[in-house]
Amino acid sequence: MSFVDVLFPKQYGFDSNAGPSWKVEIVETANKREKRNLVYQDGRRIYNLSYTSRTKAVMEEINAFHSVMHGPWKSFRFWDFTDHELNNEVVAVGDGATTEFQVIKTYTAGAASHERTINKIVSGLVVTVNDIVTAHSIDLLTGIITFGSAPADGAVIKVTGEFHVAVRFVEDRLTWNADAPNLFTPESLTLIEVIGE
Repeated sequence: MSFVDVLFPKQYGFDSNAGPSWKVEIVETANKREKRNLVYQDGRRIYNLSYTSRTKAVMEEINAFHSVMHGPWKSFRFWDFTDHELNNEVVAVGDGATTEFQVIKTYTAGAASHERTINKIVSGLVVTVNDIVTAHSIDLLTGIITFGSAPADGAVIKVTGEFHVAVRFVEDRLTWNADAPNLFTPESLTLIEVIGE
């Protein structure tokens, strides 16, 4: 299990089928009531890239990438066209003592919300404390923001920028169908999010 800090070619993420997946165990009782158990505490994104025909050069580039990663063994960065932005995202409120904060993204529906940990940051992230750009360092692999001095108690810390998703190949082997002399479609080409890498 290892992460390689390289981006899967961004342009190949288009014309794909993408979105988060949740694992929920559902048991229906005799009176039609349900008992539900949330197995995944975080949604796991899945990207199906097998819908588009590729040129021979692109096929070879994807095959090379798959070989470097040893199929599903290594994880890498992926640009998710459906969800890659942080816009004035509140990540924390200072307490006057803490100097390190994890980048998060919060999804809301009415009064309900879900926090997603964001690890793979794209350089150029803007960090503000009470809406003032503040000196900091950020680990682009973990999403940890570090301040030289702790933000004041009650200070609101926000971020604006982009992030990637750590993914791996699902397939051990890539198989391509020849559609035309220079067009090839993968039998299956799927990337799945790797949580915690």
